[in-house]
Amino acid sequence: MCGFARIIANNFAGETSSVENDAQPIDFGTVKEHELGEIVKRRREANVASERDADGHNKSPESDLVGLALSGGGVRSASFNLGVLQSLYQKGILRHVDYMSTVSGGGYVGSSLSSLALHPETEFNWKTEDQSSSNGDEDATEQPHDQWPLTPKEDGRQPSRVLELIHGGHYLRRPLIFLNRYLVGVLLTNVVALSLVFAVAALAAWMFRYLDHTWMINWLFALGFQGDIGRAFFPMTFFFFMWLVMWAISYWRSGAQAEGRVARWFMTLTIVSLLLACAALLGTGDVSLTHLRDNYGIEPPSDMVRLIGGELKTYFVIGLVIALIPYLRIKDLIRSGTRPRTAVEGWVFGIASRALLYGIPLLIFGWLARENISHFNENRTQTRHAQVFNTQHDFVPLDFRDWSGTWQEIELQATELSQSEENGRFAVSRRIWDSVNHTDVAESRTLLKELSDFDREASLLKRWLLYVGYAITRQSNAVTDQFERREDYLTLRRSICNDLTETILSDPGFYKEFQHADSALAIELAGMSSEAKNKRLNNIEGLYVEAQHLEKKVDNLADGGLAFNDWRSQRNELLHRLDVSQESGVTENVMQTREKLGDLMRMSGGEYAKLENEIKSLNWQLMLNYWGDRFSPKSTVYAMVCLQADQATRWNWFLWSLGFFLLSSCVVNMNSTSLHGFYRNMLSKMWITECPGIGRRIPLARLETVARGAPYHLIAATVHLIGRRRRTDRSTTDSFVFSQLFCGSNRTGYVPTENYMNGRFDLSNAMALSGAAVSPTQVQNPLLAVLLMLTNSRLGQWLPNPGHKAVAGAWLDRIISWFSPVPLRLILGALQNAEQRNYCFVSDGGHHENLALEPLLLRRCRLIIASDVTGDSEYEFRDFIRLLRRMRFEHGIRIVGINGRNSGVPLDKLTPERLQPDSFIDATETDLANRLSVSNFAASHYFIVRICYPDDGPTGSPREGWLIYLKPNFTGDEAVDLTRYQLEDPAFPHDPTSDQFYDPQKFESYRQLGFHISNTMCYEQFQGYRQFDKNVSMSQWSPANLQSTQQGDAPDEAIAEDSKPCKNSSSNRDNATKSSKPVKKGQPR
Repeated sequence: MCGFARIIANNFAGETSSVENDAQPIDFGTVKEHELGEIVKRRREANVASERDADGHNKSPESDLVGLALSGGGVRSASFNLGVLQSLYQKGILRHVDYMSTVSGGGYVGSSLSSLALHPETEFNWKTEDQSSSNGDEDATEQPHDQWPLTPKEDGRQPSRVLELIHGGHYLRRPLIFLNRYLVGVLLTNVVALSLVFAVAALAAWMFRYLDHTWMINWLFALGFQGDIGRAFFPMTFFFFMWLVMWAISYWRSGAQAEGRVARWFMTLTIVSLLLACAALLGTGDVSLTHLRDNYGIEPPSDMVRLIGGELKTYFVIGLVIALIPYLRIKDLIRSGTRPRTAVEGWVFGIASRALLYGIPLLIFGWLARENISHFNENRTQTRHAQVFNTQHDFVPLDFRDWSGTWQEIELQATELSQSEENGRFAVSRRIWDSVNHTDVAESRTLLKELSDFDREASLLKRWLLYVGYAITRQSNAVTDQFERREDYLTLRRSICNDLTETILSDPGFYKEFQHADSALAIELAGMSSEAKNKRLNNIEGLYVEAQHLEKKVDNLADGGLAFNDWRSQRNELLHRLDVSQESGVTENVMQTREKLGDLMRMSGGEYAKLENEIKSLNWQLMLNYWGDRFSPKSTVYAMVCLQADQATRWNWFLWSLGFFLLSSCVVNMNSTSLHGFYRNMLSKMWITECPGIGRRIPLARLETVARGAPYHLIAATVHLIGRRRRTDRSTTDSFVFSQLFCGSNRTGYVPTENYMNGRFDLSNAMALSGAAVSPTQVQNPLLAVLLMLTNSRLGQWLPNPGHKAVAGAWLDRIISWFSPVPLRLILGALQNAEQRNYCFVSDGGHHENLALEPLLLRRCRLIIASDVTGDSEYEFRDFIRLLRRMRFEHGIRIVGINGRNSGVPLDKLTPERLQPDSFIDATETDLANRLSVSNFAASHYFIVRICYPDDGPTGSPREGWLIYLKPNFTGDEAVDLTRYQLEDPAFPHDPTSDQFYDPQKFESYRQLGFHISNTMCYEQFQGYRQFDKNVSMSQWSPANLQSTQQGDAPDEAIAEDSKPCKNSSSNRDNATKSSKPVKKGQPR
């Protein structure tokens, strides 16, 4: 069975998610140690000088690591950073980069570079000084551009690979492919969700309708919850009372420190039971108010109540449909839930989301909780001793609208009036009265009066106090007497109705009692119009004639000389004997008696039974036309009549829905049904270069970029630690890194990439996951999260957790591991801590840190070049500030100004003048003059800050480093086509990330701006470097303006603790007079 489940899951999912968990997760220190070995290999291939110690041995590269961070931002970031990479390569800086950390959109172009590095035709041409000088000193500072697929020509022409990217900006616009993937995901996701909703709703309806059982009804009547309305709101009342009790206990035990933990569950149950009660009443529509007549003599307005109930049901459905209309524009609805432009949009989202998440389940519950869901009322049957009897027209107690008043009138007409009237116009009443036990009728009326008297006099509080006393002492009291009276009352009513069915409705000659119905109706219907009287009389006359024909049919029916009445007598005798045997427990001759009963029911092909049903139907119609205001039609639905069949139907709904949910939750792969596959395939076709023998699905374990001298690629995503966590002193997210050697995070641990998912996890999946921006786990609003899930608006993936620990035996854990990330497995995994579950949810790296800087800072890089292309049209630097803050309080890494103080971080250098705090220019102006004026220019394209690492780092790691921070802006030195492009696109260079469809003009403008900004930075900060000299090292690099900056800074009298200079900053100040030119191997310092 397990193998079969595995086959189904694997075939359905397409991609299994197996992982080897035999080994313990690897810590970050071990990961970094192995990575340093790769950095040594990379530097050797890139002809980068290695530092030597006093003994002449090569130093570990740990002391002078260089990192490049490409931020998120979709196609905006990818196109901009394409220009940055082109510039860094052309200026020879890229060969010094040890780590390339990417996230989201930066991962597109980063993955493109990594895939190019694996292509055998790609030549990086990391040239030595001797090779460079052969072309002349002047050319030695520029990288030959004709060998690398991304290098532009000297005349500005772009290579074919870059042109493919420029003209392929609409790669996601594949509507048919998208819809094909999207719709099947929506269907399968909602199959799981709806089957669960139906299962829960059916179980809730089944439990709720237990209130309609006779025993429960009798107790609730005794306790003061009478009628359909009172009974429906009993659970709410009970839970509300328990909520108060739990709070009282909590206050009594803890006083002002009371938290009410148990009480909150009863508050939730109170709200839920209130909603269920309203839904059940709306689903029924027709509620019984007969207790008003019995207790207070008030005639219930049944017709009005039925009308109001039907209208409320209609209004609820119409209101629900109107509330769901916004789903026709699902994109705008989701946006209104995350970033509402107006208060009205927020209200629309709130109403629409609650209509879906609350209204639809309540509608399903109301439909399942409605009376007569089994349609038993139209096909009433009863199974007795393995034989099915048609009871459609049998008398039931609820057929009497006014039990006491009806029997009072029947008795009066059958006794006193009939004595004075010799014409027999009250023959029907006399026949009915003679067919029942007069003592039972009198006793039932007496019990009803006693019941009503108690209900009028006893308060609700008195009833419950008496019930509590009974529960404690188990001694009978007034409330238990009331319960017993009602039990006896209902028993007598059922007995009387059975007598009427056997002696009246089943009698072929009962129609004769209606011979003088016209004279009786003249008195009975004195207040009715003549037209209505005539209609009644005509109906009775027609039925009278039909009954005469039916009587002849009865006389003609005889099987072996057995008359119809004799057949009824024998059948009733056999049923009575079987009932007695069942009650006494005697089994002797039971089988023979049942066989006789079966033969009798099948006699003449069942014609006797069919004829009996016809007789009962015709006699019931006669009674209804004669006493239409005394009896309810058979179309009236009563819960007590349909309860058994309805409960069986609800239970079947529950079992089928639960089975369907379990089946679907075992085969519907949450990864395969998401949009990740579409997103990954489109990104791969656009950005990944196809490698011979591998294709575009390049396994991460084979991403040996360092073998070509290219940077070691770190692809940053976000792991969401949902639910219960082992540690609560950390965020619910963490940076999940994919690389050639290891995959994992600090919170979950790491596993070797060659073992992760059997080594089949590839570059395109990592790139797509790093940019999986749409994720239900990211939003704070739970309504929006469920909406994103139901609409299949999700791009993240459930991946094997590197830190998974089995909670069961090895054999059980191995069986569970066969399942892909299906809902059932994810639900079971939620029982563990988030860090140790089978699967962890991984999505866009920007959900944790959108600059790709954290992996480089944790590796203590000495120099980091960061390209921030996050959407920041107002230059608020939110992502950078969040990173700065978290690095400080979680890791002790401080990012401070070049002068060593927090106050020196020059954010204003990258901010346009119009957005400066002291600017007098209206920042909202978007007219031509403003966008072309100097007010739109910033002071610089980048700034440099100091990184202060904590002292507890590994031996040999730096205590400080430098961060070169680039951001797209204008300073006035750009080409005219760039400045003029902003006239066409005022949002440039901060177009919204939601726009992923770039035309060639926009794509090229971003690439050109990135190329220009990087060139400017390289010219100003790396001007003195002969970039392709093997002996050139960046181990002693420092900012070109460090000297002037430090000389102009006056130290403060007092500096806050978190703003103190780096511990080694004094040595840097001593070296302030040194040149920023590189130090060559063997050159005296």
